[in-house]
Amino acid sequence: MQYVWRHIPLFRFLLPLILGILLANNFFIRIEVILILAVFLTICSVSLHFYTKRKLNRKLIQVNSVLLILLLFLGGWLISYYHNQIYSPKHFSHKKAANAYLVRVVNNPSVKPKSVSLEVEVLEVLDTSASFPCIGKAQLFVALDSASKTIAYGDELLVANKLKKIAKPANPYQFDFKKYYSTKNIYHNGFITSDNWQRTNKQKGNPLQKLGYTIQNNLQLQFKRYFKDDVIRGIAQAIVFGYKEELDDEAMEAFSKTGTIHVLAVSGLHVGIIFIMLSFILQLQNSKGRALAIKSAIVLLVLFLYCLITGFSPSVSRASIMFGLVLLGKVFLRQASIYNTLSFACLVLLIANPNNIFNVGFQFSFLAVFGIVFYKDGFRRLLPTSNWLADKIITLLAVSIAAQITTFPLGLYYFHQYP
Repeated sequence: MQYVWRHIPLFRFLLPLILGILLANNFFIRIEVILILAVFLTICSVSLHFYTKRKLNRKLIQVNSVLLILLLFLGGWLISYYHNQIYSPKHFSHKKAANAYLVRVVNNPSVKPKSVSLEVEVLEVLDTSASFPCIGKAQLFVALDSASKTIAYGDELLVANKLKKIAKPANPYQFDFKKYYSTKNIYHNGFITSDNWQRTNKQKGNPLQKLGYTIQNNLQLQFKRYFKDDVIRGIAQAIVFGYKEELDDEAMEAFSKTGTIHVLAVSGLHVGIIFIMLSFILQLQNSKGRALAIKSAIVLLVLFLYCLITGFSPSVSRASIMFGLVLLGKVFLRQASIYNTLSFACLVLLIANPNNIFNVGFQFSFLAVFGIVFYKDGFRRLLPTSNWLADKIITLLAVSIAAQITTFPLGLYYFHQYP
């Protein structure tokens, strides 16, 4: 532990931040108390810093280190609190007399057998006399017809107040939709019939996100053109760019029972394949100076576009950040530490969205990489060989076993099976 604390400095920031996020989601303390504590600790830390700068005192430096760790803990708490909009007085659920809502579609609509699934942000609450600006997200299911099929990302809709709080599971071991949606900052859902919504002829969204959905839709059209078998097309779309809406239930069950369900999730493996292909095409290993910088920028741009197409999946984002840091290290002639790189990627993703910590893909991704890095070489040394083919086989086995050691507890907890 002392080695970790000394040689992996970013882990010092990561651990208290994670603890703050976890406790903020399990215990309620008035935010004013957290803010007062944070301000007080900041003043103490800054004061100690300037004091020890003039007069060196080892004990006071250690005290200041503890204060900084506590500040990071409170920082995690604050990030989690302000990210979860349900705590805000502007959340639409606090307006009890709402007749209708003005909402904007914030995801790529998914067509179901009887409805169109939409993730929306609520812009305004409307009652009989006025409208009030508000915040908050909800999951809407709009009755399937020719009009609802054409709803697209960024569309603004006027919908009747049919939203209800997402209920807790009624039976033991039933999937907890309430908990699942809460990690996406969604606490309400509702079914809207055809006569309970209308367009406003306004459309506004993030241009980059819109680009990602446009590319994804075009890819779906191409897959429909070349893959006539629905099952094969669903699997191919899931593997290539993470679109799972057309996956067959029987295929999903087959992959689950054989322990290969992770193949259907876009992950660091996909990013690694793209990185290797681009490195080979651009001859990245043989480049130096300005040429290396330009080629690295091209690789980073492609990885960013892939993140965009996959909806910034946590595992894809994690791998892209790590590959990006390795590339930057090469450009600036710096040796990257895999543990620091992993910690940095985790920090970035948690600051961007603290609810990522509850994402199953996020947990599997980081634990698998940690297991591979920590255990692989140890297993590899157990079976030394000079044969090229045997070496490759043993290396792959070592990687597989190392990843399983750290992820099998999660598999047992979430899926009640060991692959």
